[in-house]
Amino acid sequence: MAIKHALQDLAGQTLDLAATRLELAGLEALQARDRLLCRLAVLFLAGIFILLALLVASLALALWAWPTEQRYLALVGLAGVYAVLGAGLAFWLVRRLRRDAPLFAVTLDVLRQDAQALRPAASAVAPRPAAAPGAATAPTTEDIP
Repeated sequence: MAIKHALQDLAGQTLDLAATRLELAGLEALQARDRLLCRLAVLFLAGIFILLALLVASLALALWAWPTEQRYLALVGLAGVYAVLGAGLAFWLVRRLRRDAPLFAVTLDVLRQDAQALRPAASAVAPRPAAAPGAATAPTTEDIP
């Protein structure tokens, strides 16, 4: 009866451990989704600014032949601002993607720690501490022939 209770307790603890690990994986999945959405939004904005830069640059080229004062200089400046914004966002996105931690890194670390804790130690039987001289010691299973 004690073995059945011990097995039920072990099964319950194992299920609790698995549930905790799955919850951790779920939280990391939510974080990964949020990071992905942020990266996609920045990528979208970078694309818009680069397209605006190309549009304004082509307008500047078209107006270059149109003789007016400072009009083409303003369009070229605007194209430059858009190009810098688009390139800056794209650079930030690439740098951030390279710096991000691997997906489910914390879950994998915790699972590795769990596996390490469950592995049997190299020296499973630790030496017993020496008793003081003259002190009585209780017999153990190692003392029984």
